[in-house]
Amino acid sequence: MLAILSGFLNGSYAVPIKLTPKWKWENIWLWFAIFGLLLVPWIFALLFIPDIGKVLADSPVSSIIITFLCGLGWGIGSVAFGLALHAIGFSLGYTLMMGLIAVIGALVPLLVNNPSSLVTKGGIVILIALLLAIIGIILCGSAGKIREEKSLDQSEQRSSDQSKIKKGLILCVISGFFSPMINFAFEFGTPLKESVFAQLGSDSNIFYGTSVIWAVALSGGFVAFLFYSSYLLAKNKTMSNFSLKGTHSYFLWTFLMGITFYGSLLCYGLAASGLGEAGTTTGWIIFTAGAIIIANIWGIITSEWEGVPKEE
Repeated sequence: MLAILSGFLNGSYAVPIKLTPKWKWENIWLWFAIFGLLLVPWIFALLFIPDIGKVLADSPVSSIIITFLCGLGWGIGSVAFGLALHAIGFSLGYTLMMGLIAVIGALVPLLVNNPSSLVTKGGIVILIALLLAIIGIILCGSAGKIREEKSLDQSEQRSSDQSKIKKGLILCVISGFFSPMINFAFEFGTPLKESVFAQLGSDSNIFYGTSVIWAVALSGGFVAFLFYSSYLLAKNKTMSNFSLKGTHSYFLWTFLMGITFYGSLLCYGLAASGLGEAGTTTGWIIFTAGAIIIANIWGIITSEWEGVPKEE
């Protein structure tokens, strides 16, 4: 149930983008990163862990570095993720990227930890689930292509729109390969979780341990967002957008994006921990599949498929 909830939250967190039309990409995603990747994760960790400094000091330096770097890699993928959503739309972009993220993010932990399990009954079920995910990606991609062709037929800037779509698809591939690193961060950040249990006791809530992993990993992701957003703010001279009339509510929307995203990771971390040794594989499939379904529902609700004939 937690894995399903995490998918629902993750498939919903970017919806407020549609409520911030006066802001550019860099305005929206910088504040998302400040709230969701830096402030909220560390506030949660500081609230629930009395001496987080000691936890980090007792954790292997290599684990902290790997967790941070995986978060940085995820941040690079997420920057591409955000750009792709703006380029080709919510439902198509989310489906293509989350499909790749589902396959890569589920297989790598399994292959690293226990490759022989792929030939077991459980491993075969997982492979079948991934195959179905790939088929779903192909179908959604085909539907998206039809949608874009319909919109291009009605566009006066056909060549420009085609270029935008190609750019969006490239960004989807980049995001699909880098974004699963957030799952690797959770996998390789286990020593940080163990340091929390060593301080608070082995019977302490798993929530406390996972919050430290996410705080370190998302700090790496924040670096990627900060760097690229700052570059765009300077290049496009869009810093003044923060003070535009009628944009005060945008800070609330980006805060909602951040806390919803962080909530999805907290739920996923608890789910993966509760699902046993293969939690980062089975939990990841449920998490990403749920996110894809919810994102497509939001795409329908927000009229992204309006004008496309049902028979197509």
